[in-house]
Amino acid sequence: MTRIEDLPYDIFPLIFQHVPNRSTVYNACLVCKTFAEVSTPSLYSTLTLWAVDWGLEKGPWPTIVAKPQYAEHVLYLHIVPQARAQRDTTSELGALLPRLINLRALKILTPGRNVFEPYDYTSTFTFLSSLLFRNSRRLRALTFAGHFQWTDPFSPFQHFSNVRHVTICGFDRTLWGLPRDDTHRFATDSTSHHIDQLSQLALTTAQHVESFEIEGHWAFSRAQHSMLYCLSKMTNLIRLDLTKLRGTIPMSELLPVVLKLRCLEHLSLVYLHDERWVAPEIPQQQSLPRLSSFTVAFRDVEIRADFDRLWLWILNFTKYCTLRHLVVRPLAKNGCKIRKAMKACITTHKSSLRTLRLEYTVIAQNDLRALLIELPDLVEFAFSANKGDIVKTFTGDRRAETLSLEKLDMRFHAVGDHFNSNDAARLMDSIPRLRHLAVNDYLWERYWLRDEDGNVYRDVTEPVKFRTEKDLLF
Repeated sequence: MTRIEDLPYDIFPLIFQHVPNRSTVYNACLVCKTFAEVSTPSLYSTLTLWAVDWGLEKGPWPTIVAKPQYAEHVLYLHIVPQARAQRDTTSELGALLPRLINLRALKILTPGRNVFEPYDYTSTFTFLSSLLFRNSRRLRALTFAGHFQWTDPFSPFQHFSNVRHVTICGFDRTLWGLPRDDTHRFATDSTSHHIDQLSQLALTTAQHVESFEIEGHWAFSRAQHSMLYCLSKMTNLIRLDLTKLRGTIPMSELLPVVLKLRCLEHLSLVYLHDERWVAPEIPQQQSLPRLSSFTVAFRDVEIRADFDRLWLWILNFTKYCTLRHLVVRPLAKNGCKIRKAMKACITTHKSSLRTLRLEYTVIAQNDLRALLIELPDLVEFAFSANKGDIVKTFTGDRRAETLSLEKLDMRFHAVGDHFNSNDAARLMDSIPRLRHLAVNDYLWERYWLRDEDGNVYRDVTEPVKFRTEKDLLF
């Protein structure tokens, strides 16, 4: 085993960057001057201004205020005010924010105006924006969440010519520990401002955006039309993620816009049953998006006809694409079973698929064996099944030795299907190329790895997650 002191100097920043416990990095800085020099950027890379006093007494903020030269190491800034500051911090913020010259990601989250009366955030964020926007030449990721209002007559997006990743979140009371049932009462006011944001984005920097994600509650037709208009202006969009939307977007209006995004490579969306939905006319093959990764989350597909309709839609939508990654994530309480339409879609892309994640999709033993035979080049696979079917499928068939699987993620629904280290060793011995095994046996999530010598061991660095009641339902 190589001592850490004998490692190359350039490898230290990578090591400290992936250490989960910040106190470990801090102790290393106290022990060795070399460690302190290379780990300082990772210690101050993330700065969060949170809670009553802007988080001035917690985290790296006190050190950055005392030593402003550390501000150049801040890459991610997260601003989450919850109440009026107890003391005047304008001078400290005004002195620090212009020093964030290397800021890469900015996230601003505010509650709705009707939630925490009578505090007004307008003056606060006008002050912050006037400082941040002037020093945002290297900003690449931008996230707006909650309710806020700009007093500047000019659009704030005009300062973000270099931003490539944009996330806009609708208001959700659960972010602030409030009942979910009242979300719709406060969503209207927040949504009206998000409509203005989308309009400003479409008129300014939309053509430069490469990654776009929308979250939260968008159950208003005007907001949906603004979002679709904004999407139509993103001619260079590469990644689009709509899986976290809580509102309903008619497929009949969304798909024609998506089909015109010719640079789109990664698409993630929510499929909802739409009676008005009619399959759009598929344009010529050379004008279709260059999709290589497709994720679809769906709900309200308990009926077999709806589920088959979903997979027929996926098949028609992707038949001219070269899919390498396909993820299907149901949002219903119960899982689903693999059906004929699903098989047809998977086999259509069998020569190009490298990642296939059928989350909460129960696959029987015979269907699983036939599916894996059709996908010999599959590298990552996720599915749900019974423990008995898993053991019989992989350990009882020599064709498993020819599989290219390197990562396997399994989920058991039956109570009592506990997966131990002996089962993991048998399974990984049956698939020689398998390096990573993740098992969720109803209550626990465990991980096994294979080292360079072929030995199978449990990964104790990954946390063993205990599934809560909410996880058991969804």
